[in-house]
Amino acid sequence: MSLWLRAYRLFIACPSGLDDELDVIRTQCNNRSQMSMIESSCLIQPISWREISGGSERAQTRINRHLSYCDFFLMILHDRWGQSPGSNNHGQRFTSGCEEEFFLAKQLLERKDAYMQDMLIIFKNVTARNMQSRDRQLEKVLAFRDQLEQKHELMYESFDDSNQLSDIVRRKSNEWIWNHENGRGMKEDIRRVGEHIRLGRAFEAENNLDEANHQFRIAAASRTEIGYSEYAQYIFRHSGREKAIEFLESILSKSETKREGAVAKKHLSLMLRAADVDRAIKLAKEALKFFRTSNFEHENEADLHHNLAILYFDKENKPKASEHIEESFRLNQEMGDEVSIEKNKIWMKNIDDHLI
Repeated sequence: MSLWLRAYRLFIACPSGLDDELDVIRTQCNNRSQMSMIESSCLIQPISWREISGGSERAQTRINRHLSYCDFFLMILHDRWGQSPGSNNHGQRFTSGCEEEFFLAKQLLERKDAYMQDMLIIFKNVTARNMQSRDRQLEKVLAFRDQLEQKHELMYESFDDSNQLSDIVRRKSNEWIWNHENGRGMKEDIRRVGEHIRLGRAFEAENNLDEANHQFRIAAASRTEIGYSEYAQYIFRHSGREKAIEFLESILSKSETKREGAVAKKHLSLMLRAADVDRAIKLAKEALKFFRTSNFEHENEADLHHNLAILYFDKENKPKASEHIEESFRLNQEMGDEVSIEKNKIWMKNIDDHLI
């Protein structure tokens, strides 16, 4: 008999010099997963920068992409803060890779359409001797801990030895597993959306359009980007462009956050391509302005540059079309998004072949 398992991904952020502590965390997660696979049909899979392969793009960008698909975030610090990973796509320069990962995890935790569900910060206590001879690395760690205390945004834990660390991780993993078993405290929206989309596609393939429409509508009701996008595409396939535009216009008018509005504008811009290209460009530019000023929104930024390239292609404006497709290509190269890079290349050729 086959066993259905839910795998939760735990991202571990830490600077160098904590290899033993990393091993303790992994061992505790693996031990707990061995039990919960049978008892609860789930497991916790730890991942850190050590498992992420290198490439030509900025290393931290590659790490961030893995973090974006994780369910939990654990940050462990001792007397080292780490080194700056260099400027990101927005020209921002964090003081360490851990700091950039921390801020990305916080943003993911706040987003309804992201997997991140919980964060845990752990400090290894510093000896009195180290406190007396504190250096700049330790000063940054202590300043970060003070910041957490002052803002009261996140709780943190501390430990002296491996047994205490193991106990902290055991208690937290038990809490996560308990939430899984009881369906409490877990941000499941995006997982449920994916299941409704899968069912919608299956019913559509069987030409059971009533049930397909029902599943896609449930996905859209989640107010997540993929839910909106998939239902808009479904409406377009079966009811035409005007109905799809009408749906996206309603999402835009009812948007509760600036990000939700920007997402609606992104998808609406291409739907309006044949109906009102000037308004489509205006909406795409407004959405791009929002995502440019937001952290870790490079995928949406690249998508919007791609949309604008297509829209300017329609207006036969080669300089603008080329400018935006090249910027989309650059961003996708930095993210290592091979599928989007191939789409960029197709449109680069279209622009060169058909526009003067």
